[in-house]
Amino acid sequence: MKSRISAKEAAYVARESLKRRAIKLLAPEGGEQPPGALVPSELSEDARQAPPRVLKPSPLNDQCVAPTPDLESHRKRLREAFGNTMSDEFVEVLLGKLLEALRPAALESLEEPMVNAALAIIDSMCPQSELE
Repeated sequence: MKSRISAKEAAYVARESLKRRAIKLLAPEGGEQPPGALVPSELSEDARQAPPRVLKPSPLNDQCVAPTPDLESHRKRLREAFGNTMSDEFVEVLLGKLLEALRPAALESLEEPMVNAALAIIDSMCPQSELE
């Protein structure tokens, strides 16, 4: 096993990573809640919130769909999870980078539970800013 990659391989990896862009969160089709989606319960302010989740219609592409028809509240929850940012674009870029890290090869499949587990880990760290 080689301990280093060649310059040619590094250039190929760099070109492939440029193809991946920010991931836009989409609303579910039909405006209905999909079966099995978690619904936030009405709890007190100090109670712990469930981490944000996304639906992936296909494990072979990077399309992410909000689990509920209320897209704006889901975007707000993702902004909170990624460091209380005010930028939806920041969340889209980080979501794209997260999917890139979880599935480094373009032809590998990435299942929904893996993405949601990674989002739960990030949310549990409670970042206070984009830098964290």
